[in-house]
Amino acid sequence: MSDASQEQGSWQTDGDHDPDEAPLLPERHTLSPVPPAQRINELAIASFVLSLSWLAGVGSLLAIIFGLIARRQIIRAGGTQNGGGLAYAAVIIGVFGLIGFVAFVGLVAAIAPHRHGGYGP
Repeated sequence: MSDASQEQGSWQTDGDHDPDEAPLLPERHTLSPVPPAQRINELAIASFVLSLSWLAGVGSLLAIIFGLIARRQIIRAGGTQNGGGLAYAAVIIGVFGLIGFVAFVGLVAAIAPHRHGGYGP
């Protein structure tokens, strides 16, 4: 190679070039990292729907169970799942639904014997 070609193209390799020395390239800049995609936990959705449907107390009980499991799954997912608020709301609604069901059964049990003549004198 001639001296002129070495000055202009010093980045080109010649026989004496160290292979560990790479030419410096400009760093690639990104505006922000892309966050991982989040999805809503399916059990959170199911628990919320069950809490609203009530189903004679069974829906409320399942809403509490599914909501607690969903909250645990969301916490363990490390930010890749969301729906924790939905699951929490389902648990709260489910608790009130279960309390309402127990109160309803207690009220029916208290009124039922008196309605058909009862057991008294």
